[in-house]
Amino acid sequence: MNSRSWFVTSLFAAVALQAFSSALAQPASDASLAAPDPSVRWSGDDYQTEVTLISTGKAPLPTHGSPQGRAVLARMTSEEDFKALYDDGAYLRGRIRSAGMMGKAVGKLMTLYLDAEKQGQDVHVELASMVARRIQVAPPMLQLMNQFFETEDKTPANLQKEAAARRDTGADTAEMFGLMARGAFQESGFTHADRMAVLTALHEAVTQAAGFLAAANRSKLRDYLNPLVGAHHDAAEDRLLQDTIHLLPA
Repeated sequence: MNSRSWFVTSLFAAVALQAFSSALAQPASDASLAAPDPSVRWSGDDYQTEVTLISTGKAPLPTHGSPQGRAVLARMTSEEDFKALYDDGAYLRGRIRSAGMMGKAVGKLMTLYLDAEKQGQDVHVELASMVARRIQVAPPMLQLMNQFFETEDKTPANLQKEAAARRDTGADTAEMFGLMARGAFQESGFTHADRMAVLTALHEAVTQAAGFLAAANRSKLRDYLNPLVGAHHDAAEDRLLQDTIHLLPA
């Protein structure tokens, strides 16, 4: 399986998280297709609008080769956009919806970079940044899901839904993390810096998300990561992988 297959499969693995955010979302209003301003914080709607414009050819694929592309990429990889997701004063369902839209938009942009790469464009740095970003979106989504269930009445029906959601999202998150990591090593265009960007994002995400993963899911993720140690005979990459594996107790 090539890197495109690993990366695309990883996006399908995140289906439970996306389904959870979609199920709780209020119907979205018709968003303006005016490009959002990358100098200010973006919501999930802004991510969706920008990627819709890119995918329909109404905006160029952002690359580091142009000032506007650099501005868009800086916005789409900014930690500032996550702050609103953790704002307990904001509507919880709205934050869940926004996180889901961010993840979906970043995943779509990943596929656009993979398509551009197939056509000979050198976009490995941009692709690596979106792989890292997709990994980073998962922990706040899991935390928001946890907050949601803490506010629900503990009826038998709700407890059943909670158990199913936790099981499915935990399994899908572990699968997505593992496939993203494997894809980073399968991607022939990735440099050491690209892999380190992905592995650093993965380590940070696992640090935040490990408590939401059941033992079986932690084991699944370890099974993905262990064979990667030594794959490129790079000491820094191996240390980061091993440090991440150590965050996943049996």
